[in-house]
Amino acid sequence: MLLRKKVFSDELRIPALVEKDDRDDTSFHGLVFVGDALATYGRLRIEQGSYQKSWVVIDRFCTLGSVSAMYTQRRKGYANILLNYIFAFVKNILASRQNINIVVLQIPVRSFSLVDKFRRKGFKLVISEDDYEASKSVKLPVVYFENGRPRINVTNLYFPLPGADTQQLNSDLQDIFEFTQKQIKCANDPMLASQANAMVQNNCLGVK
Repeated sequence: MLLRKKVFSDELRIPALVEKDDRDDTSFHGLVFVGDALATYGRLRIEQGSYQKSWVVIDRFCTLGSVSAMYTQRRKGYANILLNYIFAFVKNILASRQNINIVVLQIPVRSFSLVDKFRRKGFKLVISEDDYEASKSVKLPVVYFENGRPRINVTNLYFPLPGADTQQLNSDLQDIFEFTQKQIKCANDPMLASQANAMVQNNCLGVK
């Protein structure tokens, strides 16, 4: 939580009460240590789609940074190490149990350089290229409202598991696209955005 606070709350200015949410207790948590110090972290959960379809979501992915290059853990390959372990875990353990074909990576909006970094690693946008480029010129809300509580507004990227059936892959992608469109619709609704911000300001999320 200290690492997440440094990256998401201190660097990205995401409200701490939104960053820590009700999904922590039901998620898997991947960590990379350098000695006894945590360097990189990512959270995994299974998202349920329609007709018993599901996919894995990675969020809160972050590596410790610093104003001093001497102390930063970034650009040292730790994110790649964690991603490789996550994909091995999903493919060898979760995929067969849950019929999973796709891993979705969620990156907070306005983090365009980070999105580009993961796209160079092979991740693809869920939305169209035109829609993504258009989003760069809009001041996207950091928080949106979903199922009665504020959430971090994110850009969704995806990566298919090696060997996934093409027909199942396309079907899952359609579900993920619809899931993303609902998220964008909620994020762009001024009334919901105002409601989410009010809950954050009034500290009434029920998360300690």
